Amino acid sequence: MTNRKRLVSGLLKYFNSLNYRHKLFATLLLVILPPLLLLSVIYLNTYVSVKKTAILENIKAQFRNEVDLFDQKFYSSMKKLDYATNNLQIVYMLKQDYSDNLISYMDNIQNILPVLDVLRSDDPQSQVNIYSFNSTVYRTNGIKLIEDLHPSVMEKVLNNNTSYAVRTLQLSQETGNLQIRVYGVIMDISKPLAITEILFPVHSIFRQFNEWLPRGSYMLYRMKSGETYAIGSDADHTRLISGESAAGPAESGSYYRITLQLKSAQDDLLLYVAKSSVWVKLARIIVIPFVMLIGLLLTIFFSIRIVSSLLSRRLTRLVSNIQGELDSMGSGQFLDQVLENDEFGKLDQAFHEMVLRIERYVKDSVREEVERKLLQAELLQVHINPHVLYNTLSAIKWKYEDENLHRLIDDMVDFYRLFLNKGETETSLFQEFELINKYVNMHKFSYATDFTFDMQLDEQIGHFKILRNLLQPIVENSLIHGIALMSEGAKVCVTAKRDREHIRITIQDNGAGMSRTVPIDNRRSDGSGYALTNIQRRIKLYYGDEFGLMLNSGPGCGTTVEMLLPADGARLNGRNREEKKAPDAV
Repeated sequence: MTNRKRLVSGLLKYFNSLNYRHKLFATLLLVILPPLLLLSVIYLNTYVSVKKTAILENIKAQFRNEVDLFDQKFYSSMKKLDYATNNLQIVYMLKQDYSDNLISYMDNIQNILPVLDVLRSDDPQSQVNIYSFNSTVYRTNGIKLIEDLHPSVMEKVLNNNTSYAVRTLQLSQETGNLQIRVYGVIMDISKPLAITEILFPVHSIFRQFNEWLPRGSYMLYRMKSGETYAIGSDADHTRLISGESAAGPAESGSYYRITLQLKSAQDDLLLYVAKSSVWVKLARIIVIPFVMLIGLLLTIFFSIRIVSSLLSRRLTRLVSNIQGELDSMGSGQFLDQVLENDEFGKLDQAFHEMVLRIERYVKDSVREEVERKLLQAELLQVHINPHVLYNTLSAIKWKYEDENLHRLIDDMVDFYRLFLNKGETETSLFQEFELINKYVNMHKFSYATDFTFDMQLDEQIGHFKILRNLLQPIVENSLIHGIALMSEGAKVCVTAKRDREHIRITIQDNGAGMSRTVPIDNRRSDGSGYALTNIQRRIKLYYGDEFGLMLNSGPGCGTTVEMLLPADGARLNGRNREEKKAPDAV
């Protein structure tokens, strides 16, 4: 702590020892450059983040088509597997005993081979193998004995109790190419008859993936069962690894992970893109903005230096002139004005006139002081507490003994209290209905119109919160535009009730209606800012697109406006209620 105080004291001492020009330069530098540097860092960080995301999205989009093709092969294989395991001809062939009946086997196999050929027809490189538990069958094209299947694969297939088919990713012993094998069980009533194997090559697909991957990157194939395979750089070898091992390199901070889902296969292809390759691309992109930013900062730096030098030079000349005038006061000779007609020149001129006519400046000072007091009084007038409105209304109320006027003032005070709502965005349905009631009382007093106004609010939802000031503008439209010209029988009805997870509020009048009903979203808002379009926009922004207003009107049929809101008061699909302010009427 002592060392810190010593350092601060030393810096202040050094700053005070500088001349004015250097002090001005250092002050401007400290005031302007740090915010600019901070904004520059934020801008560059945001710019880099956006570009980095774009690069990764481009890589993902590049892989997307091939991944979809890969997924289509999986989908086709799953369909083949389902067909083979449920084919009655295959089941019948596998159930027979061919110990002394080769001719029967040949007859049955002739019925099976076309089925197997059809299953292979869409992809010549695919294979369909049936590993039979029946030891009396003969090994033919596509028909094998269960001993030909690896025991571990057989055990895994027989113990599989899920809809997720067992599959393996491995190299072909014959061709050395990468293959995926999908397995299913052909069942009799209570026992397995055979295991079906659908095989299709993926060597070319993974080779293409590796060609697209940036240098230093790699990819993993993660199955839903938990097995994860590391694919070789040329797709010429694979390695089965655990989930922890697969995530290890990414956790080191050297890779970005992109997950591509195979919907039919229910597996994932994980791309681990080397950060170094992404930053090489970013370096090419951000070099121009970075150079421009450095140039801007250097320009500001030298501009500050030039401005501080010019200002200090002008100030030095001003001080020299003032000192000369002070020295010449006793002699009656004054220096000529040599500064330009700017702020410094005006200051020198004012000082010169003060020396010549001291009394005039005393009077001017008094006048300026009076003006300053008046300005302060005007500023204080601006900040008068808005409660003066309520005080004035109360004074009028007690001044005049008129019951109608008393009720009007009470209604006005209550209306503005409910309308302002202490600055809160939401209000309860009880309060919103009370605000409407106060407004209707004020309207009846102002226009002396005769109409029936009815409000029906389900008490069970009265405490529910809604966005404030939604209903009064609609009721005002009904009174002014709907029933204003009716001499008798006019009626406006406002109802609110719960409809499952929603609140349904209806404002209905029996007025003249509209000759042409325009959809609310296409209507133009009027000058008051409370048009149906603005209310619709506020509701959709606050609660979501599934909520809003519905308008139903026709000539001579009155107008009905129906408002749909969420019953729980949640907005934006129930998330982040406090993230942003709801838009008020514009």
